[in-house]
Amino acid sequence: MKIETVTRFFSERGIETEIIELKPFFKEMHLSELLNEYLELMGKPIKLPQTDEESALSCLLSQEEIESCLQNEAYKALREYRLFPIGKGLNGDVLCVNLKNGHVGYVYQKGLTEGFEELADIYQELPVELDKFLEVAFYSQSEPYQLKTKKS
Repeated sequence: MKIETVTRFFSERGIETEIIELKPFFKEMHLSELLNEYLELMGKPIKLPQTDEESALSCLLSQEEIESCLQNEAYKALREYRLFPIGKGLNGDVLCVNLKNGHVGYVYQKGLTEGFEELADIYQELPVELDKFLEVAFYSQSEPYQLKTKKS
């Protein structure tokens, strides 16, 4: 991920970010420098392009929302699987960065709420890192996760 690319996306599109200090919670996680820089841009949530019904296709979560998600028992499996939530899709699927390889993917919300045997069964990884995902999300008229997916 290139933080300059992400910053440029927000700036060129007039999307206001709120720059804040990285919360101690994230410092203790020892995330990559680039993910930490991304989080510093996320003082407030950001809604990505909208459908004809004015619903955001995806929403990037604020630091506070990410921390809350990671502390929520319902999302415990994300941490165990080394998935870092950064957003939500239109139907509530959790947008994550795979901390093992930097790729973006979705964990299907329905699988999380209805129970699952293996997180791998409800996780769909995209063959892109965060900067490329955002490029598709900002330029595409369809949901970003309609990129060709692969199982992790």
